Amino acid sequence: MTVTDQLNFLRPGMMLHVEAITPAGVRSKMKLALIGYQADDFLLLQYPDPKRWGDKYDLLREGYDIIIRVLVEDQLGSVMAFKCQVVTTVSRPTKMLVITYPKGVQRQPLRAERRLPTQLAAKVRYGTQMLSGQVIDISPHGCRVRLVDPVQNSAFKGQQMTIMVENANKSELFKLLGVVCNQKEESGLWSIGIKLDNSVSHNVEQIFEKMLISLDQEQ
Repeated sequence: MTVTDQLNFLRPGMMLHVEAITPAGVRSKMKLALIGYQADDFLLLQYPDPKRWGDKYDLLREGYDIIIRVLVEDQLGSVMAFKCQVVTTVSRPTKMLVITYPKGVQRQPLRAERRLPTQLAAKVRYGTQMLSGQVIDISPHGCRVRLVDPVQNSAFKGQQMTIMVENANKSELFKLLGVVCNQKEESGLWSIGIKLDNSVSHNVEQIFEKMLISLDQEQ
């Protein structure tokens, strides 16, 4: 698989974790938005806002190394990392950092088991709130839920959640319990990673079996 194939998930506006490294070994971390890229040539990153990240001029000079890390939400979940070098800084039409296209990509899976992609409508309850959502992937021990409703309180991590999933015929709700392990904002809405309680994780396979039976009956 080529580097371009491995980076085909990159999209403009995606936030990247950037670590700048000077030849003297001074390091500084920041989060910058990807503006765009040309495969095998260069990437364009939003230049760090000095009000948020401080003056990075001495860290982002031509030829200096930077390491980029990005969380990839696929079946296993993984962190991708690649090394680039600063080419130059441009100021028009906006201030951007031009960096070299990576020659290689490292990938570290975050999960021990694959998750099956789904599009299951669900209701999510945490505390006294009940929200609409969609289960976008699931495994015997975890799932990821995208909340449909906007939420002001974004401190989900560590909270217990109940996910009530509709089966294929929408005639029954399957209840899953778990604790939020991570959260990610996507276009103003939240994607929530949940570790399922051991008391319900064994039911996930039964859920899929019943869904498949229902789908067969509809055909």
